[in-house]
Amino acid sequence: MEQNETPTTEARAAARQGLTDKAIDLRKLLGMCRKYWYWFVISVIICCSLGYILYKRSTPVYSREAQVMVVRADNGSNSEIASSFSTMGLFQQTPESWTQMVTLTTPSVMLNVAERLKLNVAYTVEGQWHPEKLYGSTQPLVVEFPGLDTHGYATLETTIEPGGKIRLGQLRTNTEKGGSKVIDIDKTVNYVGGVELQTRAGLIKITPNPLYTGGPITEPVNMTVTHSSLYDTAVGLSGRVVASLHPQSDQIIVLTLSDSNPQLATDILSTIISAYNENSLKERAEIAEATSRFINDRLNVIEQELGSVESNISSFKSAHMLPDVDAASSMYMEQTNSASNALGDMTTRLTMTRYIRDFMASASNSNTVLPANTGVQDVNIEGQIADYNRTLMERNSLAANSSPSNPLVVDLDKRLEGLRRALIQSLDNAIASLNTSISSLQQRRSESAGKVATAPGQARYLLSVERQQKVKESLYLFLLQKREENELSQSFVPNRIRVISEPVGSPSPVAPVRDKILIIAFIIGLLLPLAVLFVIETLDNKVRDKRDFSPLGVPFMGEIPKNSVPYGLRKRKTSVARQGIVVEKDNLDMINEAFRVLRTNLEIVARRDGLSGATVIAVTSANPGSGKTFVSMNLASALAIKGHRVLMIDMDLRRATLSTILGSDSKSAGLVNFLVNPSAYDNNISNLIVRDLNDQPSLDLLPSGTVPPNPAELLADPALSALLADLREQYDYIFLDCPPVEIVADAQIINSQADMTLFIVRAGLFRRSELPTLEQMYDTKRYRNMSVVLNGVSDMGDGYGKYHYYKQGYRYSK
Repeated sequence: MEQNETPTTEARAAARQGLTDKAIDLRKLLGMCRKYWYWFVISVIICCSLGYILYKRSTPVYSREAQVMVVRADNGSNSEIASSFSTMGLFQQTPESWTQMVTLTTPSVMLNVAERLKLNVAYTVEGQWHPEKLYGSTQPLVVEFPGLDTHGYATLETTIEPGGKIRLGQLRTNTEKGGSKVIDIDKTVNYVGGVELQTRAGLIKITPNPLYTGGPITEPVNMTVTHSSLYDTAVGLSGRVVASLHPQSDQIIVLTLSDSNPQLATDILSTIISAYNENSLKERAEIAEATSRFINDRLNVIEQELGSVESNISSFKSAHMLPDVDAASSMYMEQTNSASNALGDMTTRLTMTRYIRDFMASASNSNTVLPANTGVQDVNIEGQIADYNRTLMERNSLAANSSPSNPLVVDLDKRLEGLRRALIQSLDNAIASLNTSISSLQQRRSESAGKVATAPGQARYLLSVERQQKVKESLYLFLLQKREENELSQSFVPNRIRVISEPVGSPSPVAPVRDKILIIAFIIGLLLPLAVLFVIETLDNKVRDKRDFSPLGVPFMGEIPKNSVPYGLRKRKTSVARQGIVVEKDNLDMINEAFRVLRTNLEIVARRDGLSGATVIAVTSANPGSGKTFVSMNLASALAIKGHRVLMIDMDLRRATLSTILGSDSKSAGLVNFLVNPSAYDNNISNLIVRDLNDQPSLDLLPSGTVPPNPAELLADPALSALLADLREQYDYIFLDCPPVEIVADAQIINSQADMTLFIVRAGLFRRSELPTLEQMYDTKRYRNMSVVLNGVSDMGDGYGKYHYYKQGYRYSK
């Protein structure tokens, strides 16, 4: 017998708390995993099979990567000034690589790419496991929908047949109301020389693809042609292309694109680079042309003004026959030279600034690119002009490919309006600043010129006119220089980006990864049954094995396996329970061995407690169905096999379960009849005892007899004590099969006649929350020498693995 250690008061309180708040027993969970190992095998096989099917049905994705280097633009003095301010920490410059990286993936560039490669028309065929996209050398023909606009949607089901024929099936198009229209064309045409077919949805044009390199089609191929909005295609492509800076150089941009067709991904990246460079060259050509027109217009005006000033000087000198002004006022001219030169520079800048201001304020120039290198010599204004031109070019490009009502065009118009207002404000601030500087210079010059008051008035007039000549001449020379610079810049315009690595990538797909999917499926296959077992164990609030009694101080007498008949190839399955006495001599099955162990434990307890004479054992349980009757008669049979004289008394007077199972008629006389009228049987109970049960000469039964109206009063009758005293002289063990304790009070009444009590607990029926009540019964000594027997244990693998060894040993010894 296993005797639990007597825990302390604190340990017992903690144990009771643990019985109500069940924790997960990892050892038991591992035991369940070992018992249901085939769950894991089946789950892993199913999950890995599903993972493999998922892998085969997933469309393979290939990755392509291209690297380009940003060619830094040389902005001359403006760049140097901006760099100086950045070094001083006044403001931070945005690296050009970041600007180019963002611009490369804008919808305007992607719209150009989608239009060139006709990406808004997709061709797919059903493969063995998944749809396959056709493109380039794998695409046998080209289908066009001239009747649809760039924002239209259409889906055409076709079948390519041998001999250059194609059968057109259903055509699904969108309607103006947002719905769809289905047209069943059902026509077969020959597309080898190209064909145009007029349908109710518009014209369809089919031509062979000159890039197709596949062999002749020998069997019908179902192909779906999908026409999408060009704008939506560009927006989707913009989200798929990833642009990032190289980790080792901020001048190198890495473009990455993943697609199910590797050739398509390569062509898209190559087209993005070429389209971006072409757009960049076009933008800079337009800016240079606008700059050239601006310079030529100003040169014509200044040339006329300069000619007029020179004519005035010549006429004045001829009329007044004046000598050289420098010789006449050499003493004072040096004082005014510096002021005049500075004033001329300021006047030039003021003139250019006012011109740009008037140019911006004119409504006719709202969509015209502003000239670059205007000579304003203001870093912020030059930057604003560049930003305005870049945004305007992007707006014009989008408007040319779509319409002015395009949401992107409208957004860019709003942004241009904000940039225009900000630029005009900056120009106004610059004009005010220049006017202030000019006023200061004029005051200084006036002070110096006042010293020439003694010179003739003609000299002062001539000096003023010559000063105008110098201003006009310096402005004229400045514009000539800018025109030459603009012409030189147009003669050699490098690309904004230069390819340093063509689009390349692995021939193997980057997704899906077979090993990764199978590993995840394998892990899921292991976790699913583990989770199920975990949930089962978590929600299980019933007593299952002897470990549940370890926190208690109640003696544990033993455990009995589930009473069932094993069957199957390896005897792992069981049928319904066997009725009656199952303990047999020389039977070495698990349930027989369990009762032998229980018999040994019972004998040890009887000797330890010093019980002399016959031992009266009361057998009860907490609730019906616990198997107390089954344990009573089989434990009694095990004792009888060993040679003990054993009597079983059916004390369950209401149900008489023991009597019924062992074949006694409920109308037959028994214990009740004797207690009610002992004189009717000559005060001798022997005539009512059923002897030699199950062919065992030392195993007897005293049936309950007729069901009485007052069982509790009858069991409390002193006649029962006298009867048991007489029977003690005749038997070694007397088993009292009592009713459950939760039903009636009979068990507690009967227990006063017993020497010890076996409390039967049914595995899977008795709740763990009731274990503290069981311990309270033991602590309060409600039942004499109480011990617990666990009945109906399903898994005896951990506790009774020794039986297999014991069984083999018995056979070997025989």
